[in-house]
Amino acid sequence: MGIKRILYFAIVSFLLLISTFSIYSQVGADVVGSNSAQANSITLTTANLYYCVAASAGSTLTPSFNVMVNNGGFAVIGNSSTNTCSFTTTSNNRAIGGVSINNYSVPVILTTFTNTFNKPTAVTVSYTVSGQNDTVLILISSGGTKNGGNIGGITLPSGCSQLFLTSSPQISVYAAECKDLAPGSYKVSFNVGPGPGSTEYVSALVLGFPVFTFNITGPSNIDVYTNYSNSTTIYVNQLTGNTPLPVTLSCSTSNSNLQCSLSNTTITPNASVTLTVTASSSITPGTYSVTISGTAQNGATNSTTIIVNVQQLYNNPQIYIISPSNNSISNYYQLNISFYTNYPNVNVTINGNTYSINVTPGNNIIQLNYENSSYNLPGLYNIIPNGGNITIQLSTSNPLGQTNSTGIYIYTLPQPIFNVSYVYPTPSNGTQENIWLLEINSNVYDNTLGQDYCNIQLLNQTSNQWVTIANSCSDILYNGILQQYAKLNSNGYYSIWYRVYAYNNYGLNQYTNPQVIYISQNSYNVSVINNTLSNTQIQGIIDSAINSSIPIIVFSPGVYLVNLIINPQGKNITLLGQNTIFEPANPGLPVIQILSSNVTIQNININTNLFAINVNNGELNLINSNINSGLFGIDVKNPSIVNVYNSTINGNIGSIYGYIQNSTIDNVNIQSSVWGIYDDNPYNVIINNSNINGQIFGIYFDGNAINNVIENNNIISNIFGIKINNGNNNNIINNNIQSNIFGIYLTSSGNNIENDYIKVGQVFGLYETTYNNIINVTTNGGLFGYYLTGNATNISLYNSQLGMEIYGSGYINNLTTSTGSVNIYYNNSQGFVNSLSSVIYNANVNNVLYNYYEGISIIGNINGNITFIDLPPATSYIVEKIVAGNGNIISTNNTFIPQGFGNYELFYS
Repeated sequence: MGIKRILYFAIVSFLLLISTFSIYSQVGADVVGSNSAQANSITLTTANLYYCVAASAGSTLTPSFNVMVNNGGFAVIGNSSTNTCSFTTTSNNRAIGGVSINNYSVPVILTTFTNTFNKPTAVTVSYTVSGQNDTVLILISSGGTKNGGNIGGITLPSGCSQLFLTSSPQISVYAAECKDLAPGSYKVSFNVGPGPGSTEYVSALVLGFPVFTFNITGPSNIDVYTNYSNSTTIYVNQLTGNTPLPVTLSCSTSNSNLQCSLSNTTITPNASVTLTVTASSSITPGTYSVTISGTAQNGATNSTTIIVNVQQLYNNPQIYIISPSNNSISNYYQLNISFYTNYPNVNVTINGNTYSINVTPGNNIIQLNYENSSYNLPGLYNIIPNGGNITIQLSTSNPLGQTNSTGIYIYTLPQPIFNVSYVYPTPSNGTQENIWLLEINSNVYDNTLGQDYCNIQLLNQTSNQWVTIANSCSDILYNGILQQYAKLNSNGYYSIWYRVYAYNNYGLNQYTNPQVIYISQNSYNVSVINNTLSNTQIQGIIDSAINSSIPIIVFSPGVYLVNLIINPQGKNITLLGQNTIFEPANPGLPVIQILSSNVTIQNININTNLFAINVNNGELNLINSNINSGLFGIDVKNPSIVNVYNSTINGNIGSIYGYIQNSTIDNVNIQSSVWGIYDDNPYNVIINNSNINGQIFGIYFDGNAINNVIENNNIISNIFGIKINNGNNNNIINNNIQSNIFGIYLTSSGNNIENDYIKVGQVFGLYETTYNNIINVTTNGGLFGYYLTGNATNISLYNSQLGMEIYGSGYINNLTTSTGSVNIYYNNSQGFVNSLSSVIYNANVNNVLYNYYEGISIIGNINGNITFIDLPPATSYIVEKIVAGNGNIISTNNTFIPQGFGNYELFYS
């Protein structure tokens, strides 16, 4: 790091009296001699020799320099802090030498050296630069009492250069400069050559001049409205050097319509100035830059560049609430407020308390949750902990101080409800209780949208303490645990007390009322088997149990090698496990084949490389079980009932595959490389609260799908999230769908798609070829967010590349979009809206056809181009704004630019 510098100096050396110099004829006077006109104004690189000598002992010398080398007497080396110094000689014919410096920094003595020699000698002087790069000055002076004193053979460090050398038999003075030496150790060597019998005085002084550097800092960006100014603080900070120097500042911009100014153009670090940037009314809103540059007195430079975001100034701030409407009643304990603003600063007043938030101009959503609301707003629990009315008012303002607000909106939210209930085990509702098992099925109702948890607890009647037995809402407790907590009473019955404790992540909780069951000592027994039995023996026990009055088999913990064939033929059979694993005795056969109804498999895990469960007919109830299969988890050959609860199914080809009707799949984790769930001709199938991951298909309804429900699921797929080929009255509600190609793919009509969130990677979020009922759907990403035919209400579109396409007849009520285009293809007219320059909101697209025109109805502001393509031949075309304004005539390029809001209609003749 080099800093330009100028050194003004006078080198003054020792010089013995020589008769040829008449200047010394003034006896007893201080004498200054020179071979140049000015002793203190020579630059370092063009220096001449200067000297100062006393004619007699006790003379006082007052040369014009502040760094000196004294070879009088004992060869003292010194440094003065002033620009002049004086020195009294100890004897005659003595002199001092030095340099007068103005180098923008205080010199630092790196080393001093003084010695006497009486014969030719090689001398080395070492010095160290530390801390930062320095400019170094080397001074060497020699002289003696007799002839001699020449200096020669000088070797300098790399980066140093000789300024001058004067050498004579009597006296020598040498100076060298080293520019910007890096920290480290250095040395200079030279030869001293006194004459015979002489004594040589040699002195050296090495000075370092720390380099002054600085930087300029400020914010990374600044916002400016057109025809207005904005200011910020710019800091100038010293980085190196021990003497701060003045810095001259200037600023420049990247556009002639953008001006800048500084509150001060010369400052000494560390200090700050105010930068003011002004955007003229002629500038186009966009991104520009302003650069602040500085030059120090020593030539050091630095600069910084700040991004300037120029925004259009709207004299009238706009803000309004899109949804929900005033005096709405929410049906769950969450409130989403969709609003539009043309300024980023928004004040949100909730029940009289005002909070400031910052948003992106355009459409935005404030989400008020039970806890953790967006924009760090308070949770509903802190605002209205018991439900009721909540008042909302939004406002914004422009830099002129003009303000606009939405007015006060009132919303009614229900009281937070959290309770737990369960089905009491009675023979009439199909649940069981006996000495071998207790079946508990509980349900939690929670309108706070929190995460719910349950514990099943039994009472230790000895210590009177409740003990958690299962971390679930529903489970079966077996005889081992029941006997542990059962207490024999005087009436001859065992009593077992139990309850369910439910809670959510918001801290709401509830215990059910404790329940007691009494079991007779003479209760019937069930079949209990262990894994020492063979497959044939287990098959025999199952066949016998089907024909008995107690068709329940309890499998003790362990691994069972089985290929079971279960054929109840209208009767019931229940297989109950506890830490029980089934694996195939013959790997080429299914672990379980079900040939008729009614089979329940509970708390049993199945592991196989090929076939897990095959259902050829009847009804299967799979509860609290895990299936891992190399082919199909559950393969259904003929129309059957397959109910799956609280289980995990992994099938490499298909997790649940086949002909399923009148079935429920609830709280199930499904993983497959092809089909998560494939159902041919599904009827009355409910898929709820499940996680479904099919690498190709998440859920695929083939054939004729009627009256099915897909609700509250997380569905992930690489191609199709949900695909329905045919059928009607299917409900796809409250799902979170992530798919790379198609989120929802429908080729049938009469289905309901509500409250779904779809994130798609490449092509379509929601794709339909016929009319369906679509309400409150959000898509994110993809080439097209929507491909629609028919009506849709409250749909949102974010981050898609091309937006959406609408074919055929239909009415889009309340469309919110952030990016892309909205392509609207009408029957017979084929027009589309494209190249939007701002957000569309509340866009109603209606293709009501008349004899001579078609209409585009847009409620809400739009600023973009509308282009009609493939119009029928006509002499002229006219676009009229039927509502809120005058008509617009379009040219033959079939394009017009709408302004404001209204109902635009196309006429042609």
